[in-house]
Amino acid sequence: MVRFSDSETSRPDPIALPAITVLTFIVLSLVWIAKVGASLEATRNYPPSSAGISSILQWIKRTGKPTVMRANVAEGFGLPNSDIPVLERGFRAEGERLTHVCAVGIGSAFENLVFFSNVNETDGSAMVWQTSNSGAVLSTVVFDGKVVENVPNAQFSAEFRSELKYFQRKARSANFPEDTHNSFLNAFMSGGWLAGICYPALVFTTFFIGLRYLQVRVPWQRAYIAVYAAYLGALAECFIIDTDHWRHFFLIIGTLWGMFAAAQIHIYRQQADQVL
Repeated sequence: MVRFSDSETSRPDPIALPAITVLTFIVLSLVWIAKVGASLEATRNYPPSSAGISSILQWIKRTGKPTVMRANVAEGFGLPNSDIPVLERGFRAEGERLTHVCAVGIGSAFENLVFFSNVNETDGSAMVWQTSNSGAVLSTVVFDGKVVENVPNAQFSAEFRSELKYFQRKARSANFPEDTHNSFLNAFMSGGWLAGICYPALVFTTFFIGLRYLQVRVPWQRAYIAVYAAYLGALAECFIIDTDHWRHFFLIIGTLWGMFAAAQIHIYRQQADQVL
């Protein structure tokens, strides 16, 4: 236990430890709520924007591989019963059973044809959407490996939105292929405005308030300096790596805020004792 002489401090505050514990829990709860809110904001289903679709189409036309859409699938869309030449990009993560595909027609006769699909590699079934250049779904077909069936667009609208957002992320990463490796920039890019404002605000507010309490004489001052020093190291790393995934970083922040409150209570009690 750290002790100071009577001239430096008064007796230890009996409510300091409960205050640190309670306030640490409150701060960590608020951080968790903010991160959940940012996640919900990032996963909301916004209507497709023409700008987002345009970036996907330009990327596919620039990097897609030439292939064909089979005649039986084309016929399901009411197109001529013949193979359609397209430029295509497909992706499947390791361990994933679905391949995500986006294709754009080649040639003057097919240049306005845009298709999104996901293909189940276990049985060869697929869902395919034909869209306009602005991202509106024109027609939807399902393929069970043998038979192609045209279905109402609304039946698989959620799946289409998921595919569209998947390729929007792919197109963005193609334009910005390197990871940000900056927690503040990544907060904006991954979580939107809510996370982009709240995360830096939390980090730098903690930094400046922490400076204020470095010189406050409390029984736990040396422990506070050690915790604050650990926080400074993590803060510096915010500029080179994604600290928003570090649980211990938020634990340090919560501990500091608990110590801020406990130190303030200690100051008030000292002032009250002096008055009396």
